[in-house]
Amino acid sequence: MNYLKEGLVNTLRAVKEHKRGFLWLIFLQIGVIFIVLYLAATYPMKVLQDVDAVTQLLQDTNYNATSLLSVYQQYLSMVRHITELVTWLMATLLFPQALLWIVTNQLMEKKSEPRSWKTGLRQAGKSWVKYLASVLVLLGIPTAIGYFMIKYVFTLQTEDSIIMLAKVAMILLGVIYYLLIGAFTLMGSPSWRVFVSDFWNISIRRLHQLLLVMIINGILISGIILSIYLSMTNESLFLLTWFSSLLLIAALVLTRMFLTGCVQVLRIKEYEKSHN
Repeated sequence: MNYLKEGLVNTLRAVKEHKRGFLWLIFLQIGVIFIVLYLAATYPMKVLQDVDAVTQLLQDTNYNATSLLSVYQQYLSMVRHITELVTWLMATLLFPQALLWIVTNQLMEKKSEPRSWKTGLRQAGKSWVKYLASVLVLLGIPTAIGYFMIKYVFTLQTEDSIIMLAKVAMILLGVIYYLLIGAFTLMGSPSWRVFVSDFWNISIRRLHQLLLVMIINGILISGIILSIYLSMTNESLFLLTWFSSLLLIAALVLTRMFLTGCVQVLRIKEYEKSHN
């Protein structure tokens, strides 16, 4: 359990040494949250309206050319809204969310000497390429496999097969999330060889240790979200809602730093183990 203590010490050290960088992370996290909340509040409603419109047209239509054209146009509207939602979510994942991880990795690094802004920018670019590769491999390939699985299962048209698909999808999403987070904490690796080696050593061989950190972070964040939900149901707890919301933003940043700090400790232990 020493790696948890060392990871916490590294997190507090980074906050103390990089106060301005920590504030940038807070503001960036707020931006990401607002983007996600806007998308969640806007596009699902548009898609539901399109679905309702298509259903209504199918119930009321006389199936002439004009009515069928209206159904088709409403269907295209639904597809467009879904496409826009997926595009915005991917753009958020690949840019502002990536920037959160890049800055976190840079703040958590123990630098022997100050770096110029050009060196930092060059390192950020290399980290983003590793981030992009991780998303494409760990998210893109399973998504393609899942698409063909869904097509196959729905051709069977049985309730048991759909339930089985839902269970497999939930497990697969959990595994993908774990592997993605593990890869994101290692973006600061100096080379691709080291990146892949560290990913294997930390995310796979030390799965129980990395998973424990994620569980601790998940419990903390879930507790804060629960307090927000409970306080929102009572108007007299308005100030508690605001305080919990601010605490959630800070917790998202700090837990990400804590996870990265713990991973760095585990990387050092792996390096010392391999050279002894």
